[in-house]
Amino acid sequence: MSRGMTEAVMPVRLGGRLIGFVMIGQVRIEMALDKADEYFRNDAGMRVSEVASRLGFDDPLYFSRLYRKHRGVPPSRRVRRT
Repeated sequence: MSRGMTEAVMPVRLGGRLIGFVMIGQVRIEMALDKADEYFRNDAGMRVSEVASRLGFDDPLYFSRLYRKHRGVPPSRRVRRT
């Protein structure tokens, strides 16, 4: 997932009226982090680097920083311990 993808914006409409713009990259990031949360909930043995790779992140450290920034905790805290 490219760091530069947050540059594009998408108009948001409600009832045909333009109410603002959303950064497409932010939407994609949130969707990826939601999927990461799902992986962490459902597969106790999955490592953070594996989740990052499955989501298309080339750099697990970048994924971890992004996760912490948006979720407030590092992804290692989300991994279920067996």
